[in-house]
Amino acid sequence: MAITTTCQFDIDKIRQLIADILSLPKYLVIDISQSNDLTAYTQFITVLIKSQYEIGSEIDYDASSEIEIISSLNELTLSVNAYGANGYDEINKLVSSMNLTSVWERLKTMKIGYLRSSQIQHLSTDLPDVKEPCAHVDLIFSINNVTRADVKRGESVQIITEVN
Repeated sequence: MAITTTCQFDIDKIRQLIADILSLPKYLVIDISQSNDLTAYTQFITVLIKSQYEIGSEIDYDASSEIEIISSLNELTLSVNAYGANGYDEINKLVSSMNLTSVWERLKTMKIGYLRSSQIQHLSTDLPDVKEPCAHVDLIFSINNVTRADVKRGESVQIITEVN
């Protein structure tokens, strides 16, 4: 049985979107789940998928292809931190820009939706090598994960009975 899942959330495309909104080079918007040396940067943004949970799902069976399809609507929370002297301003600009039509259109091409943000927080850094101010926000998106599985039906069954 082959099972494939297609997740609509592409962290690299979101990193590029954030970089474009903030007019930063993409290398300054860092997927913090990857190993990175941040000591060379005085200003940068980190992103991390914080959580994801299912809101609802739909199950369908395509009899002609013998495939079961589960379409699952999920809410995904992306944690975004901005480090540097103007980190709070960068996060504020990001949150304000998320409702722009141009941003919604780009998200639409990625097949995800922006729902809302958390409160913007000013934090002290938790990275040992970075001593700059930090601002934090969670961006909440809706995504649709699709899982497909081969479900072969039986064409015939052989029944053997025993008489005692």
